[in-house]
Amino acid sequence: MPEMDGFEFLNHLKRAPATKDIPVFVITGQDSTASNEALLLSGAMDVLVKPVSAETLGEAIKKAIPLDARS
Repeated sequence: MPEMDGFEFLNHLKRAPATKDIPVFVITGQDSTASNEALLLSGAMDVLVKPVSAETLGEAIKKAIPLDARS
């Protein structure tokens, strides 16, 4: 991203009252345990490493949606 990196963007989203409660899934090309942990601590719902299959993304989304909200 030209103006900010993914960490900055995530922090921006999680600080803003209008977007702080939106679940964020980070899709990254780097498989770094330290980086992934930092993203999770910054508020990411999940960190998925590329390539991400539709099935993997679907499972991550299912985990993020409370059972009573699914219809």
